[in-house]
Amino acid sequence: MSESLMCGKNYNDGFKIYLYDKGEKKEILPGSAVRSELPGILSEMFFNVNSEMRLYVDTERTESIKKEYKTVEIIFDEEVSFKTKARGSYKFNRLMIPLSGDLAYDRKEHRIIFLTGNPEYSGSPLVSNCDELTIQKLLKIVDN
Repeated sequence: MSESLMCGKNYNDGFKIYLYDKGEKKEILPGSAVRSELPGILSEMFFNVNSEMRLYVDTERTESIKKEYKTVEIIFDEEVSFKTKARGSYKFNRLMIPLSGDLAYDRKEHRIIFLTGNPEYSGSPLVSNCDELTIQKLLKIVDN
């Protein structure tokens, strides 16, 4: 599924990963093997985006999520585009994935929620129903 990364450039070194846990910000510094794996994981997750939530999330709300919950934020050096099988492509340069709180991923339903920004977060969260293995790969990267 990594072909759904539609940017035409190699972004293995073109992003930073942050983990927020109730306001504490920690930069995740994965090795080169993991950095090269992350775009494929994100592509697979985005490929399975099948809906948008009926909820508007702005910058104020995303800052609140960072302060109150556990969340992953990936900031790309340049705009990237990910293709979905059901909803076309989405372009952004930052991505937030809440791990706790009301927008957290649902392990039972294999549902994960994405917030996208370009450059600021705004709009409706995207919902992906990807498999548990893909979610676990992402969690392994950010929880190490």
